[in-house]
Amino acid sequence: MEKQIDVKSLLTIKVLRLLKPTLVGPLALACDPHDLPGDLWEKELNADVTSVTGIDALSLGNFLRLPQGFGNMYLGESFSSYVVVQNESQIMVTDASCKVELQTQTQKFVLANKKTVEEMKFGTTIDIVMNHEIKEMGKHMLIVTLSYTVPNIVPVEPIVLERYFKFQVKKPLDVKTKLYNAESDEVFLEAQVQNITSAPISLEKVDLEPSPAFNCSQLSESTIIDLVPRLVLKFNGKSQWPKKMLDVEDSFQYLYRLTPKLENSRLATNIGKLDIIWRTALGDVS
Repeated sequence: MEKQIDVKSLLTIKVLRLLKPTLVGPLALACDPHDLPGDLWEKELNADVTSVTGIDALSLGNFLRLPQGFGNMYLGESFSSYVVVQNESQIMVTDASCKVELQTQTQKFVLANKKTVEEMKFGTTIDIVMNHEIKEMGKHMLIVTLSYTVPNIVPVEPIVLERYFKFQVKKPLDVKTKLYNAESDEVFLEAQVQNITSAPISLEKVDLEPSPAFNCSQLSESTIIDLVPRLVLKFNGKSQWPKKMLDVEDSFQYLYRLTPKLENSRLATNIGKLDIIWRTALGDVS
């Protein structure tokens, strides 16, 4: 009796997220030589393969760890992924095409629509690399639709397969704001930005874009630079305040002064919006 072929399992679909590796350093522990451990911790630190001679106590290493899973996805990041379709059977398929879509709670995007491959023999692959900026939080679903035909099988009709890959997009920053009204008709906005990701980040930019009814000036940086001018960095002759490094759960506060352009501008309900740009530990902009 002839063995029946499962035409829906001839091609395999794999989806991988493209992530940068993470830095790996030693766990630096120190104690007084007269304490009970003595120099035991120091010997362990020197023997650690990830430690760097001369800066062992800083927990800085020269090793990189490859990602072991999908990881966390945060709002504003770029979702980079690699989709591979491979023929792992001895049966040739024809007219193979692959379409990749991203479904959010409100929208649906076409990330890739691969042209038709006329013949896919054993080992032949369709490779797709995609990049998409994440602009919504909540549940996301990557939909891979594969279409192909198998010759010498009656009836010769296109076989359509769909695979679904779900992931969650989280909020990277917790922003809290407070408004203060001054007697001089000026409005002061205090913004507290907290890192709620799972790793340290760098705040590249935190600016308030005022509405047309106000002029805005940031007080935080200008006040600190006047008091501590030695910490100011200079690039191309211009003074710049160093970027803010935020560890997990750490926060930084900003203060903005809004001056109304007209007398009745203070009654406006929309004063503007915050524009925040942050980087991951390895410099990816979000």
